[in-house]
Amino acid sequence: MSIETVGEFLATHNMDFNAWVRNSLLYAPREALSKSRLERVRASAAASPKQTATKFDQDALANIPRSDVGKVSSALAALERFAEENAHDLSATKVKAIPFFSDPVSFQVVQNKAKSLGLKLQSGTLSWASTTTTSKPSSTATHQGTLLIEAMFNAGKPVVVHNSWSDLVFLYRATHSTPLSSYAQFKSVVNKLFPTLYDTRTLSSLGAMQSIGNVRGPLDKTYELFRKRHDGLTTRVTLSDGFAEGTQAPHNAAFDAYMTGSLFLFCREELLSAEGTTGTVSGSEKTQRCTTIQKLTSVIPVYASIFSISLKASSDVLIQSATSPVFCAIPDTIRGGAFTDRLGAMLAKAQLPAVVMNCGDSALAFVTSEAKGTSKLQANVDAVKRAFEAEFGSKAQLFDMDVASYMKSVSATPNSVPLQFLEL
Repeated sequence: MSIETVGEFLATHNMDFNAWVRNSLLYAPREALSKSRLERVRASAAASPKQTATKFDQDALANIPRSDVGKVSSALAALERFAEENAHDLSATKVKAIPFFSDPVSFQVVQNKAKSLGLKLQSGTLSWASTTTTSKPSSTATHQGTLLIEAMFNAGKPVVVHNSWSDLVFLYRATHSTPLSSYAQFKSVVNKLFPTLYDTRTLSSLGAMQSIGNVRGPLDKTYELFRKRHDGLTTRVTLSDGFAEGTQAPHNAAFDAYMTGSLFLFCREELLSAEGTTGTVSGSEKTQRCTTIQKLTSVIPVYASIFSISLKASSDVLIQSATSPVFCAIPDTIRGGAFTDRLGAMLAKAQLPAVVMNCGDSALAFVTSEAKGTSKLQANVDAVKRAFEAEFGSKAQLFDMDVASYMKSVSATPNSVPLQFLEL
């Protein structure tokens, strides 16, 4: 996107930023937008003598050659079907949708029907007429937020998000009238809306990042840790002049987007370095070259869970070595960040470096590199259990979750979502 394309989009849809600030950005389900759009198109067509709607009835077919009746009937039905199926996509085009008519009267019947629906028919190819895209929304602007989101859906560009599960559920609910019927449908629909999605919480939480600091914390703190490590050295991301100092705060939507995009670039540099990729490529080629990012495309984390959601697969994944332990720790008096920091330090001292996740009343610790040899690994686990009780007291609890056994039990449970290890 650029200043020119953004300006054109805003002007085309009569979007007024000042009105958004005054009245808030309103949205409606896409089905409501589609219905409103068709109503405006048909009203505009009915008001124009050049676009008088020709009804699909015997009167319309009475003046055409008998040999064309069947072909014209099919063409009129195809026009209605295209308008209904693509009401939410103004960029939709279908090549060879309508056959050639040598008889001018037959062709005019089909052309009039296309115009009545707001469609453009040229050389058999169907698309929305330009008058459709320039028709202004109603004065209440109830659909402007939906238009903005729909433009993002239709663009088909990669989307960068942070800890996005709840955001994606909310976005679907805000833009669709029909509730989701299943978890599988949620994954399928979101994957169609965002075919390429990168979640920076997934990327920043990998084992390769743990030397940077507590990178499983809030977005702003994680961003700041990566910024200090990379900004001006491997990657420089600058704010535009339009950002005032007061907007550079967590939970300001624009600044959150800036931090998320920057964090993705920082994570990409970190992962490319870990993979040993040289600096011979730049821009989007870096993303394509990064094996880890490609494996984790459309994988989103779940808070306080050992697994992540894979939008592209029927199964979900554990981003973990199959032979590395996962611990669940329940504190007594020390909680929050202080507890996870001390737990992480204790695991590292026992030669079990781990990604530690604060889950509120508990913590999860994903060991990132296994000890060599089964006996040594078990010895390290036993050492951690003793150190944990010594440091946090007997009321605190530490469980080795035995993930492999857990996955087997899940696989054996009817109607459960299968899990698999995604080793990087």
